[in-house]
Amino acid sequence: LQEAGAHIAPALARMDVFAYPFRRDTHSISVIKAMSSQCAVVAAAVGSIQGLVVDGETGLLVPPGDTDALALALGKLVTRPALAARMGQAGRERVADNHDVKKVGKVAHQLYRSAVRGGATRTSGVETVFAYRRLSSDGEA
Repeated sequence: LQEAGAHIAPALARMDVFAYPFRRDTHSISVIKAMSSQCAVVAAAVGSIQGLVVDGETGLLVPPGDTDALALALGKLVTRPALAARMGQAGRERVADNHDVKKVGKVAHQLYRSAVRGGATRTSGVETVFAYRRLSSDGEA
């Protein structure tokens, strides 16, 4: 598995556009990796993908299962390389701003410390997002 993963980054580095046509959000990490590699993303508007890909800014979202819309979106980016490059850069910046490993690690560390101190026995996803945003806006991460 490690060997297979070693081939992903170089492959993404050669791509301008990344397609994620899945009807279910099962591999959103693939979209994050593509965005961090500066690929414009064309994806089905499902699950967390809708929060990762900003339609018209970091890529294009299409209705799940709509192969015509998928083909049109891919065609738009393939025939307009400057647009794909602009979206790819915006995607890379979005991942750097919102999915930084150090920020996520610091939030997790603070949440674990709070739980150990008895401050919270269960942490919801919403609480995690608020803590992450607080750290990001304070510049502490």
